[in-house]
Amino acid sequence: MGARACGVVALALGCGLAALAVPRLGAGIAMVPAGPVVEALRAGERVAEPHLATAAATELRTLAWVPDAQAYADLSLIYWEQARRAGLATEEGRRYVEASEQAVERVIALNPSHPIAWTRRAQISLIKSGIDERLARELLMALRTAPYDRVVLAPRVGIALYAWPRLDEATRALVLDQIRLAAKLDAETLAAAARRTFAVGVVRAALADDPGRLAKFEAFYARLD
Repeated sequence: MGARACGVVALALGCGLAALAVPRLGAGIAMVPAGPVVEALRAGERVAEPHLATAAATELRTLAWVPDAQAYADLSLIYWEQARRAGLATEEGRRYVEASEQAVERVIALNPSHPIAWTRRAQISLIKSGIDERLARELLMALRTAPYDRVVLAPRVGIALYAWPRLDEATRALVLDQIRLAAKLDAETLAAAARRTFAVGVVRAALADDPGRLAKFEAFYARLD
């Protein structure tokens, strides 16, 4: 191949790479305002409603440039927070739940091992159809894909305690590990979940071999009476 031909090929490849890079660059620029909002939500902080709406619009602009699993995951989180605030049983809340579900389905399609997607999928299934085999499967996927992700630890344990009677032995073993981790990281939230789901016996059994964590859990649980 001559020098000129080599130059043409290099130019073509360079243009192709540049064309691929432009949407990513545009997406990165569009995401700037949404970043702090998403981080605040992940940290459990309250975000003003106008900021949620702006962040959702920003994520949608991002996704107009290029499909991205993380951007869809962030959008699902924003919609879920808006659903929670509106009330999950209200008409407005249900619309946000549907929007969150559509976003998380795109996450799973793009990245089936995304660490947060399956927990969100299980949350939505619990709201829409209660405890069934689908929820159990989604919970198992959540446990397998992100066993140590602190962002989804509390909601995942809460779902697992609700669903405990319908879980098989393999899934229960994974849930017990999650309970032990939750007792280490946030025993207060675990105590509230145990009371809310009437599953204090499950938590006590999980912590039976760890007197220190069990005592800490019991202290928080006693304060709920």
